[in-house]
Amino acid sequence: MALNYNVGEDKGAGALAKMDSFEQCVYAEYIWLDAHQTPRSKTMTMTSRPTRPEDLRVWNYDGSSTEQAEGHNSEVLLYPRAIFNDPFLGAPHILVLAEAYNAWDGKPSIGNTRAECQEVMEKYKALDPWFGIEQEYTLFRPGKVGEMPRIPFGFNLNGTDPAPQGPYYCSAGTGAAIGRAVADDHYMKCLQAGVKIAGINAEVMPGQWEYQIGPCRGIEIGDHMTVSRYLMLRVTETHKVMCSFSPKPKDGDWNGAGCHTNFSIAPMRADGGYNVILKVCEAFGKVAKEHIMEYGEGNDKRLTGLHETCDINTFKYGVANRGASIRIPRDAEKDGKGYMEDRRPAANCDPYRVTCRMMKTTGLCMGSSFSGGVVPPPTGMLDFQVGPETLSMGKDRGAASLAEMKSYSACVLAEYIWLDANQTPRSKTMTMTSRPTKPEDLRVWNYDGSSTEQAEGHNSEVLLYPRAIFNDPFRGAPHVLVLAEAYNAWDGKPSIGNTRADCLDVMLKHKALDPWFGIEQEYTLFRPGKVGENPTIPLGFNENGSEPAPQGPYYCSAGTGAAIGRAVADDHYKKCLQAGVKIAGINAEVMPGQWEFQVGPCRGIEMGDHLTVARYIMLRVTEHHNCVCSFSPKPKNGDWNGAGCHTNFSVAPMLQDGGYEVILQVCEAFGKVAKEHIQEYGEGNDQRLTGMHETCDINTFKYGVANRGASIRIPRDAEKDGKGYMEDRRPAANCDPYRVTGRIMKTTGQCLAGSMGPPGALPAPSSSLAEYSSRSYKIGKDQGASALAYMGSFRSCVLAEYVWLDARQTPRSKTMTMTSRPTKPEDLRVWNYDGSSTEQAEGHNSEVLLYPRAIFQDPFRGPPHILVMAEAYNAWDGKPSIGNTRAECAAVMEKYKGLDPWFGIEQEYTLMRPGRIGTAATMPLGFNEDGSEPAPQGPYYTGAGTGVAIGRAVAEDHKMKCLQAGVKISGINAEVMPGQWEFQVGPCRGIEMGDHLTIARYIMLRVTESHNCVCSFSPKPKDGDWNGAGCHTNFSVTPMLQQGGYDVIIKVCEAFGRIPQEHVLEYGEGNDKRLTGKHETCDINTFKYGVANRGASIRIPRDAEKDGKGYMEDRRPAANCDPYRVTSRMMKTTGEVLGSSPSLAAGSGGRSDMNVDVQSLRDDMNAMIKETRVEMGSVRQALAASCADNNKMFQKILSMMSGMSPSSQANGGEPPASPAPSSFSVGSAQSLQARQMQSMNAKAGVPLPSRSAYPQQR
Repeated sequence: MALNYNVGEDKGAGALAKMDSFEQCVYAEYIWLDAHQTPRSKTMTMTSRPTRPEDLRVWNYDGSSTEQAEGHNSEVLLYPRAIFNDPFLGAPHILVLAEAYNAWDGKPSIGNTRAECQEVMEKYKALDPWFGIEQEYTLFRPGKVGEMPRIPFGFNLNGTDPAPQGPYYCSAGTGAAIGRAVADDHYMKCLQAGVKIAGINAEVMPGQWEYQIGPCRGIEIGDHMTVSRYLMLRVTETHKVMCSFSPKPKDGDWNGAGCHTNFSIAPMRADGGYNVILKVCEAFGKVAKEHIMEYGEGNDKRLTGLHETCDINTFKYGVANRGASIRIPRDAEKDGKGYMEDRRPAANCDPYRVTCRMMKTTGLCMGSSFSGGVVPPPTGMLDFQVGPETLSMGKDRGAASLAEMKSYSACVLAEYIWLDANQTPRSKTMTMTSRPTKPEDLRVWNYDGSSTEQAEGHNSEVLLYPRAIFNDPFRGAPHVLVLAEAYNAWDGKPSIGNTRADCLDVMLKHKALDPWFGIEQEYTLFRPGKVGENPTIPLGFNENGSEPAPQGPYYCSAGTGAAIGRAVADDHYKKCLQAGVKIAGINAEVMPGQWEFQVGPCRGIEMGDHLTVARYIMLRVTEHHNCVCSFSPKPKNGDWNGAGCHTNFSVAPMLQDGGYEVILQVCEAFGKVAKEHIQEYGEGNDQRLTGMHETCDINTFKYGVANRGASIRIPRDAEKDGKGYMEDRRPAANCDPYRVTGRIMKTTGQCLAGSMGPPGALPAPSSSLAEYSSRSYKIGKDQGASALAYMGSFRSCVLAEYVWLDARQTPRSKTMTMTSRPTKPEDLRVWNYDGSSTEQAEGHNSEVLLYPRAIFQDPFRGPPHILVMAEAYNAWDGKPSIGNTRAECAAVMEKYKGLDPWFGIEQEYTLMRPGRIGTAATMPLGFNEDGSEPAPQGPYYTGAGTGVAIGRAVAEDHKMKCLQAGVKISGINAEVMPGQWEFQVGPCRGIEMGDHLTIARYIMLRVTESHNCVCSFSPKPKDGDWNGAGCHTNFSVTPMLQQGGYDVIIKVCEAFGRIPQEHVLEYGEGNDKRLTGKHETCDINTFKYGVANRGASIRIPRDAEKDGKGYMEDRRPAANCDPYRVTSRMMKTTGEVLGSSPSLAAGSGGRSDMNVDVQSLRDDMNAMIKETRVEMGSVRQALAASCADNNKMFQKILSMMSGMSPSSQANGGEPPASPAPSSFSVGSAQSLQARQMQSMNAKAGVPLPSRSAYPQQR
């Protein structure tokens, strides 16, 4: 509950003494500078929250401990000067910037330079000085307590130098933007405090950053800089690093750290101000040495004429020259007014001394008679606002508005992203007054092009023009990412690396063709190596660098040691959706640790924009997961797949009737300029396009239907439908999407020139910003790629994880972005995948289709996202793919649905410690870490406690995830072998059993990824005197559950015994090691059944014997069995012995004589028809079957029924289909119709019709 507190003047110690408690008081952290300009602080409890410095008490401290006084006369007074919100404790608590004065003489204490600065600012206040300081700092690893650290945070752990400067400035990614967490945390804390922080960026030296404070007016700049430095020191405490303001933090060929000070006065900002700037620059030159003396200690090590500095003994100024003492922005020259930047102050400078010196020189130069400025408001006033700030929307009002604001706590942060000379994303952050709604609302910004290989140091200004806006998924709403284009400030041309400009020209030229693109971006995750160098060990390789098992099990996989890097891929997917990037799906790729995400469909220039931002987000995501993302087309030499950017493409004529011929026409055109395309498709592509690993040789061009070994693959659906799209498989993972799509569109446009009909719909602007408020999603049928192409972003879309079984019955999955949340499988698209990577197809004809069969909630991503159980069918012949045993099982279940089979499977599994990647784990989690065996079996079964219930966290997590998904998981327990567990799924009806167990297994594999263990379904996970693992399958059909059902159970057991070998063949591989007659098993070559006998092949529960009805448990299926084959085999044998009708199977449970109360039967039936309109055809059929030997009674009943309306006998008496296992909530209470039918049958002595007509809980 929020506490009430007073606002206004602090009442002091007297009021505190009379209070019962200080619970509703306010904490004030007083901050001041010691003799060395280091911030110090201590906290006071106050009666009220102040609104101005005068509301606060003057406090004191021991100056002898800060080198500001002697011990015998040590009292130093603290006078409050400015108030900020406390970003650590939160509202209503505050930070107080205070000035230190000697108590004994009233003079400013040693280190208090604010007093003199205040006098100078007051003297020249009519000039209305504005300042903005760029504070550079270097993060270090902590050394010995109290000593200066020696190893920069951006250097290797052993202290060796990283790769040379170049890739770090404004960078993103692990090993590049080192320390971002600190920089971002500090930024947010400053904003919360009310500090006027204007932006941040990574600097040239690794682990070095910069934040900007201002524009601030007069004394305000020193106050805000001091508090921002204090906040930085506080932030580093949390991140266990040290912040150094040394001007030369590391000797050698490394940049120093400065405090570039941007400065203007009112005459500079007015028309003709450029001449004033030049005048002041000349004045600065005359007293250059006096300035240098005020600009920080140790500055001579930094100002050497190297690393973007002017020599300390030289003074010069110039336009856009970062090697000058003073840089004049090019815009100031162009506009004839603006500001100047003094680049000499060191990172450790005293901002009060620096700004005081600058203002003193400027005032002397200009004179104090100028009266055209606006007097700044009093400093130190707290903008009293502890609740949510009011957000401004629309055009950013720029520096002038920022200078007049009391704080920036209600501002919006814009992360500008651009591509450098090597197509690597760079970024830096700006504070804005408003949240933009279109690119035109944003300011044109600039950066140092000499640090990105796009300019020379003496003429380094490059401009950033906003082109598209996305939500910032890292900082959250209302902050934004801004995709910007880089242009040279000196000639207005696109900068080196800006290929977007040319691409846009091509797209506009051929806009009538309305091109759509979708790019499949493959990438490989690596373990970090030396800082700044390319890593060498993929994340999917063993930790010692040795190779894992060969390719095969990794594609679209799940489980520890298989889906390596899923946390990165999923985090990236989520961040892209939050940003508004059109990300369409993800999947694990063929090489371990390699993944793919798909972006699109996008229209025109939108493709390059969205893929560029998606790549940037990926680099940012890897920073949090301590891995490196490589877009190399051949990340690892050897028999490993490369990485591409398969580009799916269509134009309007391809999507119309007859479009297949257009596709062929364009393919032919591509073949004629194959080399020109290859030149645009990425560097190092020759190492990937070898004709192996699903590629076509780089020197060959060919296209084909469903052929992943061709240059261009045409989907089988395009051939079948006569229209569609084509896939260019040649672009490399490191390709420039603007060059690729520009080249594709150029060739296509030339090919189709003059043949195009009416213009297509023009694409919407790429710059529309997705809403950042709460989003809603649609429900119903997915509208497909066409609808996605027209959406501004995919933020409100639903993710569907399609799950299927490969040739070895291993679950595979990949994710699709959908327009809507489906309610039934028919709402979903039929999808496809590369069957050559799952041993289900050949590379030249590899397309396998996925037909949705059942829908579950996604327990990993949460609602509204879903898991989709899908069946795999060959695209080329429409037959079930290798490994699809569900199809046959469904046919068997349909054939015998009248028996309404129920199943419940007890899935045993063993948790193992991860071994070598891609190979089967050998050490159970329940064994000792050195591999030695634990104590014998006994205490582990259903046990509790450390060293007993080993792996409970996994089992519990899995159970909760299954419940969230809607899987029919009915329980869990620890098993006999340590680290072995069991979960039970069921009761399930018919085909539902295989579906729910398959999803439960898939969820288990996913869960183990988070717990760093491996789930083994091996029937004998460890040799020796240890239990194996099975899938005990509980089973019943309707006749077993009726009176006399025990005899039916015995009858079925006998039938099972006649063909035990046929059953065992379907019950899992390696089962002979488990079914040995030991450890609660029956020998594999023996068949027996018995009541309550766990050593039998089939156990009959004692209750079944006692009640004369129930179920049976087949204990032979192995843990690795295929549930579809098991349940199909059981149902096939049962159906053959019992027939397909429950009445035929009843045997002695039926009745040959019927003493029927006809009037009671008539009343019950009339009531049933009136209330539920039941279909009487099924009633006729049931009665006819049961009364065939009593013709007289049967004639009476038919006579009774003949008076009923024809509509009540419709549907021919066919039983409804078994309930589909695809709804989000499965199972319902017994229906009124079923209860009435049972009542009628009980009175008539008629056996129940198939329970498939009457859903009920068992």
